[in-house]
Amino acid sequence: MPSSVDLFLFAILVFFLAKYGCPLLATLPVLFLGLWALMKELSSNDKADDAADDGGRADVSVGGQLPPRHDDGDKEMIREALMSWEEEVMVIEAQLLEAKATVKHFHRCLHRPNCMEGTSTDAAAVAHCRAQG
Repeated sequence: MPSSVDLFLFAILVFFLAKYGCPLLATLPVLFLGLWALMKELSSNDKADDAADDGGRADVSVGGQLPPRHDDGDKEMIREALMSWEEEVMVIEAQLLEAKATVKHFHRCLHRPNCMEGTSTDAAAVAHCRAQG
């Protein structure tokens, strides 16, 4: 990561380019810094992936500390949470499919002549359409 002096000099460069030069040129140092940070991030992710592939711990530290290892109890708890979320997702998907079928049926019923006569609410209209078939 660049030091604070580097960032200060960078800010001065961008300021003078924007104020006295072409404002378009002022974006170049910002783009360069962004690309540099992105490449550094990708490089650190590659190191972590390589260490994980080797079965070792990544030498990437966050705040001077290595990330904690998960023991088997943590892994089991995470696995159970994921299974629970998968079940919830399947329930929500089933509800969405049911709602989609109801909407399709309601839409078909709306296009029939005289289908909605005698209904005053949406719930009554849905019940009437379901009774119609």
